Amino acid sequence: MWRPKLSAIIAAQLSIIELDILAEYYRSDSQHSSRGGCMFKNLPKTLWKVLLVSVFIGGILLQATQIAAKTNSDSTAKSVASPTPIPTQYKFFLPILSSSPQVKLSSAWTADSNGNPKTTFVPGETIRFYTTGFNNSGSTAPAGFTWYEEGPCGSKTLSIETVNVSVDGWTIYKTSVVPDCIGIYTFTLNISYEGQIASYTTAFVVNYPSVVVSSTRQAFDRCNIPTTSQMQKWWTNSPYYGVNLYIGGISRGCANFGLNEFWVHIVSQQGWELIPTWVGPQAPCSPFKYRMSSNAITAYQEGRMEASAAASAAASLGLSKDRVIYYDLEGYASATLPCRSTVQSFLMGWTERLHELGVWSGVYGAAYSSYMNDWVSISPPPDYVWIASWYRSYFDPNASVWGVKNLSDSLWSNHQRIRQYAGDHVETWGGISFTIDSNIADGAVTKLPETVSPSSNAIVPEPTANSAQLREMQQVSPEQGWAIQGQQIWWTGDGGSKWKDITPPPARSNDLLAAQFLDEYQGWLLVQNPETNELTIFRTKDGGAGWQPFPVEISTSGLDPHLQGAYVNFIDPQTGWVALKHVSSSNFSLGSLYGTVDGGQTWSNPSLPIGGPIYFIDSTRGWVAGGASGNELYVTSNGGKTWETQGLPLNLENETGLLFPGLPSFSDGRTGYVSVTIADPENPRVEVFVSENAGASWSPYTAFPLDPEVLPGSQIPLEILDQGQLYVASPGPAQLFSLGPSTTETLPVSAASLPGNVLNMDFSQPSSGWVQVQAGECQGYKPKPGESIPPGQSLLNCEMQSLLYKTTDGGLTWTQINP
Repeated sequence: MWRPKLSAIIAAQLSIIELDILAEYYRSDSQHSSRGGCMFKNLPKTLWKVLLVSVFIGGILLQATQIAAKTNSDSTAKSVASPTPIPTQYKFFLPILSSSPQVKLSSAWTADSNGNPKTTFVPGETIRFYTTGFNNSGSTAPAGFTWYEEGPCGSKTLSIETVNVSVDGWTIYKTSVVPDCIGIYTFTLNISYEGQIASYTTAFVVNYPSVVVSSTRQAFDRCNIPTTSQMQKWWTNSPYYGVNLYIGGISRGCANFGLNEFWVHIVSQQGWELIPTWVGPQAPCSPFKYRMSSNAITAYQEGRMEASAAASAAASLGLSKDRVIYYDLEGYASATLPCRSTVQSFLMGWTERLHELGVWSGVYGAAYSSYMNDWVSISPPPDYVWIASWYRSYFDPNASVWGVKNLSDSLWSNHQRIRQYAGDHVETWGGISFTIDSNIADGAVTKLPETVSPSSNAIVPEPTANSAQLREMQQVSPEQGWAIQGQQIWWTGDGGSKWKDITPPPARSNDLLAAQFLDEYQGWLLVQNPETNELTIFRTKDGGAGWQPFPVEISTSGLDPHLQGAYVNFIDPQTGWVALKHVSSSNFSLGSLYGTVDGGQTWSNPSLPIGGPIYFIDSTRGWVAGGASGNELYVTSNGGKTWETQGLPLNLENETGLLFPGLPSFSDGRTGYVSVTIADPENPRVEVFVSENAGASWSPYTAFPLDPEVLPGSQIPLEILDQGQLYVASPGPAQLFSLGPSTTETLPVSAASLPGNVLNMDFSQPSSGWVQVQAGECQGYKPKPGESIPPGQSLLNCEMQSLLYKTTDGGLTWTQINP
């Protein structure tokens, strides 16, 4: 193949030299320039000849370069450097000759035996390799075609032949048989004509047929899929065997650009079981944007259409044989009977159509607010259910699908259940932290096997106990602070050497959701009764010695009254807010907001666009961060009545799903800072912005890189103090960075005795702070589905610990101070 790179450079340089001569000659003839006459008329004959010949040659070479570059523009195997550009101040038209190639290659793809485009196949299946191009010669042209395949089975030439391509546009295909080895393959076509060669490469994947297996394992779900390398680390280091996939639907909250047939193949070969989920229209009486018809007959047809679309989406990912697909049906509490009946009609259409397509029907929902008991009377009912019933806010090795409130154990009892038992929370395994939901299965999942006939899943015992998790903490002063561990709130007055239980006696049987202290005396604790869902905020004015309860009336407006979590934010003893995060799948983020101006005695109910942590700087201006993907940041200027997206001057090359903004932090009413963790695989970093006008606008302050080997899956901990003093905990191994008020350069801190995987950070002074460290560790052998424990190997045993550390020297040394 002719390579025009050198010729292009020569041609461009010749042109530039000649242009320099012309320009110099023109500049020397000032009188001519002033008259505006033709700059060429006084040139010597010898110079004219040199210019004409070299420009003629240069023009041909430049044109040939453009042709070759265009011919190879679609090639994945070859690349051509652009010629050196002509300086604009010397630019003029050259006499370029046209020599366009007569036969061009424009595209290539794979298809099934009927010619339908397809990129996922099973061994032995018929495959077609298609190519298209153009023949501008004016007649049939003989071109050389070489069809080449490379993959796990090795490399082979499918065909070498001369093809008489028709005039104008042409399409040609070659039929072959899919190799027996599973894996990712490339198909390359080389086409040659009159000494010129063009190439085009495309990829396809070969899997064994997908199967539905009965799993008894732990699984996690999150809105955006992790990278394949992150999935490998979690497979190796976590107790999870399954992962949820939001494969499509109009209500899908995350773009999931990386979810394709190649991602599915790779993680399946790592060992992961899959829970394909479709997120279509929601109940007609729900608060969601996209809703099914309120007419039962129309809703039935909509259910059938959603099933067809879901089955097609699953097939495009390689799940084209035996499979189960779950429909994400969010809560619609306080629904009328007609609304519930309409939803039943929709689910009947969903299940009926899936059965016609040879697909098992599953439905996700909350036992209470999705009215799961209604589904039993559908004909046919869903084959499997995925129940949102939260009783933990962290990994529980002893989780069970049974004992779900509002749903009898007699329903879907024959290995037909998955239970989502812990909502939106952060877990760290293998140095990678994700915000996830945790699930336990005794039901159907889909698998791409590594062998032709996978055996039944091995049941792997998990540990029988898990330590009480440290879930929230705050350093009020260098010596004082509190922590919520398990279902108790603890207080220390000596820097963590001693702790006392300050849990209000009426709250001991309730779920402790969140707390905040303004100082050593003024504090609030939010709890929920797990039986009645009643919400109460307790206030103390004496550091937890005594508490006064105030009810918080929840107005759900169709939202599930069960809560995954909550956030408390007071700016003074009288003015504060409570943000609630309601039960939903990880595809949604549902929140509500309550405000008080009398210390918690009475509450108003402004709005909240997402469920997430909040931060107010005064009675009107505040922020909320989070969302389904963790990439949303909103600001309000009227106390939460309305919200708008907070704009930040980000310079991005990646997808929005890889962004994790944090809440701002203000040292006064005007000056504040906010950070954004950017999980770009090529350039992971944290960018910090500063505002000097109460958050009305932001400008870049500083930035620092992160280690690509431990690409973050959530916002990394960052603590911002007065005058721009900040601390940042890098993900993975122990690494702390600081930035002082007199410099914008972040410096590493030699953080002796600080374990890795910092989850939260809170400093009351530049020299004094606490960090919460999460340490998830598994020991023993983790078999893939169908694999037995090898002789001599111990059973998998995983434990999650959450530890509290303090520093008194600005992060140089750390001491564990757990309650």
